[in-house]
Formats: sequence, structure tokens, C-alpha cells
Amino acid sequence: MKFHDLNKNIKKKFLKYENNEQDEINDDEDDNNINKNKIIKKNNLYSISSFNSNKIFEEKSQKSLNSKNNSINFENYEEEIQPFNLDDYKIITQIGQGNFGKIYLVQEKNTGNLFSIKKILLSEELDLEDIMKEYKLCYKLKHKNIVQILGVYNNKLDLTTFGIYILMEIGLTDWEKEIKNRCQKNKMYSQKELMNILIQLTNALSFLQEKNVSHRDIKPQNVLIFKNNVYKLADFGEAKKISNNHLISQLNTIRGTELYMSPLLFNGMKTRQLDIKHNLFKSDVYSLGLCILYAANLNNNALYEIRKYVDNISVKNYVNELLKNKYKKNFIELVCELLEINEKDRIDFIDLKEKLKNLKNNI
Repeated sequence: MKFHDLNKNIKKKFLKYENNEQDEINDDEDDNNINKNKIIKKNNLYSISSFNSNKIFEEKSQKSLNSKNNSINFENYEEEIQPFNLDDYKIITQIGQGNFGKIYLVQEKNTGNLFSIKKILLSEELDLEDIMKEYKLCYKLKHKNIVQILGVYNNKLDLTTFGIYILMEIGLTDWEKEIKNRCQKNKMYSQKELMNILIQLTNALSFLQEKNVSHRDIKPQNVLIFKNNVYKLADFGEAKKISNNHLISQLNTIRGTELYMSPLLFNGMKTRQLDIKHNLFKSDVYSLGLCILYAANLNNNALYEIRKYVDNISVKNYVNELLKNKYKKNFIELVCELLEINEKDRIDFIDLKEKLKNLKNNI
């Protein structure tokens, strides 16, 4: 369904939702009827004001993208944000569930525009502070291939429970669903289509690397698809900002989804070595390589099978055998480069972006 069709048919298709879904997100929100003109204390409510149309959102995003060097102002963060009222949005239906919470399709009451809200419940105040830092960081990451966070609201629901609500733009579907849909129809991705997806996601991830931010959970479920085949990274719940002098060793804990982990992290998890030192960006590169392999094959069995091979020659032989009748040799070699076993020899996103520029016209 196209995006404008979703808006046009919203009353027909989505307004038949159960009242208990609306109650679920608002059940403990007795104190969240916030006056938009009221001054909000720091660290209690973070958001940009609600948009009246998608056009306004696109204009604001483009203005940010065109700013000098895509720079992020980390200094005056609080001054740039205005509050949003959770009660301004009506729950249509639950559309997803991740490791940290549920995701809802919501409709802005005044405009009828569609957005998504992710609801996260936490029992520790320290966890609240950590996640708020991560989402505040992601709020400032403006890129055409990164899902825009429009607001982050948090409150204390009771003595031991904290709630966080993340307002985001809504896509047509996610990449995982698209792959499964293509699998059912036996509609393979063309090489051009896969290159287009790879270039878009690499542009976003190289942008993050330049800001010393690692996503840490690259998988098709965390990539949303928008109109005109625009692919955007989503779900930054695992994202981490890395200081320059601790690029490899700052974060030793294992994060991500097992099926898409790099060999170093996967083996560490299997042997319960939870203090693996690794390059976060190169770990994400491997995850992206697995995503491309999955999409190219329309079957995630390859993600399990590839674990059997522990050296590059075996990996290359396996990938070549899997894709040789579908794609050109130089594309297969590119996929193998992303799936380099040795982290030290694996390309990072900044170098990958340059490589793709040179390969674009030759693949």
C-alpha cells in the first residue's frame, strides 16, 4: 500500500481497533495531560512540535540535511526542543514488538497524519537515563536514510516503573516483511535493487561512523521502507556513541541479534565470553553483509549455514555457489568482502561508501 493510500483509507482500514490497545498505552498516564504552553522541566519531556503535514517534515529534514557539513549541535540541545502532548495521538493498532517494547501506529488527532510510537517500560532509573541519552543522541542524527525521531517523552508510572514513548515517522513496511513477501511471490531482487539498498544504508552508517555512533543491531527488521524505495535505519535502542580514543575497546559487552552477529561476537556469545573487544563499526558491516545475503537469496537458511565456515576461502566458495546463477561476479565478491571473517581485514563503512561510489557504474 502506498503512503498516500494509507492516509486516504485510514478510517476504512485502521479505525476498527480495540479500546484496550488505547487503554494500554494510556493506562498510567493520569498526569500526562500537558498544556503545550506550559514550561516543561528539563529531562522530563523531549520533543519537537507535532508536524501539520508530511511536507513540513520533509522541508525541516531537508533544511537540516543542507546545513554545513551535516554538523550536529550538541551544545544547545535543550533550547532546540519543544514539547509534544501524548494525548494528541490516537492509537490505531500495534504494528511491532522489539526487544525493549511495543510499537504502535498512531494518528495525530488534529491533522489525521500517521506516525509511530514506541513504548518502553523500565524498572531501573539508571536504565531510563541510559536509554534517554541514546534516544536524545539519535534525535540529533539528521540523515535522509535514518528514521527521524520526532519526540521522546518519559514519566514515572509508579514507584518502580518508568515509561518512555518515542514518536517517529512511519514507513510503509520493514525490509524483513518485504523480503518475506518477495519470497512468497518468488520475486528475486535484481542486482541493481540490492546495490541501491546497500548504497542507501551504507550512506547512513558511514554518516553515523563519522559521528562515532554505532547502531549495533543491524537487521532487516530495523530497516523501514518509505515511498520511492527509500530505505531508512530504525530502532536505535542499542546505539552507542564512542569516544575517539576508545574506538575498539570502549564497549566490550555483546549487543545485537544473534542471527546477524559478526563471527567474533557470535563465537564470544556461544563460549560465554562477554567481554569481547571489537570494532563496533566493522561488526555492523558484517551484519549488513548478512542482510544483503539474506535478501539476495530470499531465504534466511543461508544465515545459519554460513556459520559452519570458519575461513574466508570456505565462506567465498559458499556465497559464490549460492549466488552465482543470480548475480555478477563482482557483486558476489563485494558481498564476500562484507563477510570477511577476520575483523582486522574487514572494511568499515567510510571506506565502503567510497568503494561503492567507484563500483556503482561497474556492477
